[in-house]
Amino acid sequence: MKRSRSRFAVAALFAVLVAPLTSAQIHKDEVRGFQFKPPREFTSVALSPGEKVTVAKYQSEQTEASSAGNYRQMFAVKFLPIGVDWSANSDGHDQYEEEDDEQELTADSYVEMLLDTRFAEWDVEKNKKLKVARSPGRELHVLSESNPLGYFFGVIQQEDGLFVFEGTALGPRFDKAARDFAKATKSFKRIDKIDTTAREAELAQMSEQERFLAEQEDKLPPGWDSMRTERYVFLFNAEKNFVKELAARIESMRDEYERLYPPDRPIEAVSIVRVCNSKEEYHAYGGPPGSAGYWYYVDQELVFYDAAPRDTPMLVANHEAFHQYIFYFYGQLAPHSWYNEGHGDYFAGAKLTRTHRITGYGKFVWRIGVIKEAARLFREGKRGREGACAPLKLLMRFHRDGFYGSKGYDRGVNYATGWALVHMLREAKGQEDKWKLILPEYLDNLLASRHEVAVALMEKELAAAEKKEEGSSEEESHDPEDFYTKVSVTKVQDLAYDKTFSDWTDDDWEEFQDFFLEYVEKL
Repeated sequence: MKRSRSRFAVAALFAVLVAPLTSAQIHKDEVRGFQFKPPREFTSVALSPGEKVTVAKYQSEQTEASSAGNYRQMFAVKFLPIGVDWSANSDGHDQYEEEDDEQELTADSYVEMLLDTRFAEWDVEKNKKLKVARSPGRELHVLSESNPLGYFFGVIQQEDGLFVFEGTALGPRFDKAARDFAKATKSFKRIDKIDTTAREAELAQMSEQERFLAEQEDKLPPGWDSMRTERYVFLFNAEKNFVKELAARIESMRDEYERLYPPDRPIEAVSIVRVCNSKEEYHAYGGPPGSAGYWYYVDQELVFYDAAPRDTPMLVANHEAFHQYIFYFYGQLAPHSWYNEGHGDYFAGAKLTRTHRITGYGKFVWRIGVIKEAARLFREGKRGREGACAPLKLLMRFHRDGFYGSKGYDRGVNYATGWALVHMLREAKGQEDKWKLILPEYLDNLLASRHEVAVALMEKELAAAEKKEEGSSEEESHDPEDFYTKVSVTKVQDLAYDKTFSDWTDDDWEEFQDFFLEYVEKL
């Protein structure tokens, strides 16, 4: 379904004045004109840059344990304005499309839509009418034997749209949690709105990038702060001295990335570095299970969390900051995972002085034990499902899905192999000249391959346009660079691999593999 832009561009401007007005006892939104009392012992969670629907988010301070794992209750508020056609998919994400005519949006129709789509196979524990702030509403409770969580919805109908309160809790504790969620929903009140005209005008005068960054700074929840450096904006709920140290380190590493990967044009993008105060807050924000940090290009931010010992978040920051830089260096093109993740881990092992001068790259302790064991199993003739590492000829061709396990080789082992391979290519003595050329030639070949694939795609689209209507191709772009973001990444990666290793024989690969195994044994 098509995504509306104009209405939600305005909504994004409105969001900037909301979060700073909240408190632990009461949440006030003077832009949309409402307030409510969050459940007791819940803390606010930051909203991601791409969030267009959720206007407030909280999580419980206490962790609940169950056979399904540990969980913290979540409570969020969505605002669905009038004039937008709403639906929900099975993943629970609201979809919207702006209509020319205002569509009827009611609490009843929204709940029925949930029951027809997202919760079609769930058990309805409660579905009753509500009256909150002198307005009609609905309360919905749903559970499922196949899902450990229960869901609460409190939907309040207003003249300007719907306010949807959504809470989740583990099934055994859901009844009590639902009572707390209902109490929070019933505390909803309308309050006077503030005039946002001046702020909208101020934001309108900014560049697109500066406006985006200002919006993210302005909508930080209580407890969060921001700090800008030359090439980054830090949004954090962590100790400020740690963030300052982190900022100096990341800027120093950025200089190193630019030295090793000098861009052919200035990289003007200013990226966000978001530092959560704990693992729990990180995952509540959106951190993937099992991860310690991630780079998400859509939201233009690097996200991780503070933890003891501080060496750990510093390593994660170095790793993810490389992904962040290489994304812009390659013009939004991802290299093969062995190269991308291997270099992320290689740079994570940077040795820095107190003045943040880089003196070398150490052995990444998280990976050594894994790759040594996987290499031993490989030498014994074991397979991937038995814990062995993948042959380099195969690993270096893996696309992201293969690197993450779809080809039968463990993801963690592939990460460790990628790190050891990059470390060997950059640090090992006694390499053959052919091996020393892998990294620089791969880089050149990746960029050349993108251009070739872009040219082919451009010619195909121009031919299709001409076939449809003679002369129409003249109105289309004839610049291959305009097609760079449209190319198939897998096609580009495959072509780059073929270019890099086109003259390698089976004997070449065997010799390369043997050298790698010997190198790993000495790590």
